[in-house]
Amino acid sequence: MQLLREYFLFSDGKALFDAGELVCYKCLQNWWQQREPTLSIEGRQAIEHRLARWLVAHHNASIIRQSEKLPRAEMLEIKVVVACEQCGGTGKLANGARCRKCDGRGIVWVVELRPEFQ
Repeated sequence: MQLLREYFLFSDGKALFDAGELVCYKCLQNWWQQREPTLSIEGRQAIEHRLARWLVAHHNASIIRQSEKLPRAEMLEIKVVVACEQCGGTGKLANGARCRKCDGRGIVWVVELRPEFQ
């Protein structure tokens, strides 16, 4: 016998991430690893930015801009690499200067610590 699971949108928006398809929080890391390679650059960046904002707003995630400030892997509940919103993932600003938000890498990390490390 197969159990059917139902998920409902809560008014706080914390339980499910809406990326054109609803994804439960516990499935998020695996879903993203499978979904991300199938997207165009524009499609990926659009979802990345929404995902980063959702994790920060609803799950106390942090944006890490420098790799040396990343917590140890065993401390992390979620770790997602996203294109820098400031430079659009290029590492450079419109005037050709290096982006200060991502240190010129074009990426930042969105991380959430495991509960025991918060």
